[in-house]
Amino acid sequence: MPAGSNRRALAILGVLTACLQVGVASQWSGVREHQGALALAWAGAAALALLADRSVDLRPSRATLAAGLALWAAAVLATVAGRSAYHPVDRLTPLAAGVGLAVAAAGLRGVSRFRKAIFVLAFPLFAPIPVLVRVEPVRLGAWLASAMLWAIRFPATRDGALLSMPHSTLEVFPPCSGTAAVTQLLLLALLVLCLFPSTALQKAAVFASAVVVGYLVNGARIAFLATVAERTPDLFEYWDAYGDGAVIFPVVATAIALAIWWAILRRQTAAERGDESHPAPGLPA
Repeated sequence: MPAGSNRRALAILGVLTACLQVGVASQWSGVREHQGALALAWAGAAALALLADRSVDLRPSRATLAAGLALWAAAVLATVAGRSAYHPVDRLTPLAAGVGLAVAAAGLRGVSRFRKAIFVLAFPLFAPIPVLVRVEPVRLGAWLASAMLWAIRFPATRDGALLSMPHSTLEVFPPCSGTAAVTQLLLLALLVLCLFPSTALQKAAVFASAVVVGYLVNGARIAFLATVAERTPDLFEYWDAYGDGAVIFPVVATAIALAIWWAILRRQTAAERGDESHPAPGLPA
């Protein structure tokens, strides 16, 4: 098979693999972190694979083509192995499938050529965060919510992770601490930094803003839920973690974070334009 046809076929396999893994994961319950990271990983990997340097034509040998396809097939089989629920092995299958396709497309050097795409496919390894290293600052979420309620003069007091209103109480449990939201924003920040050039200071600012926005929006979510519990308790389940209304909060957090990152990274672009318009003395413009 000609090299071009071979790569087109492998690209189609990549798209089908992404659809398969995201489709299978969408049937599972209680693993929104993994589902979000998986969709983000495959979308980002596709974009980065299209942007990968192809100045040197790399062709796999028959052995590396077979090895790459074998690894890809193993990842696909692990995805559809008759499981109806999430398993920790699902963290690894996107990465394994991506490495397999990269090796099949361009040999062992393909791993280097598509390193950014492969790096992004490792995102599901960190979502959900392993229990042994997971931090759930429930008191921080409750404190932020109480501060926001105080700012709008809404009657509420806080005792640890418990918010008390005149006719209701709201306790902040670990899954509502905001860590999941922060994790998703950090993964999205990694993808943005893979796509756009940035300085070390800008990288630090992007990561820091992801953490701040994630916890602040989660605090606002808890404060909003407190007002719902107090005034319209019949709508609480709709706005809670697994209700239909809950999806608005990650959308808002993502929109705010993207706007901040655009402002941060835009400064680099403006600086580069300024350097180009004022060349050093003795150099051609």
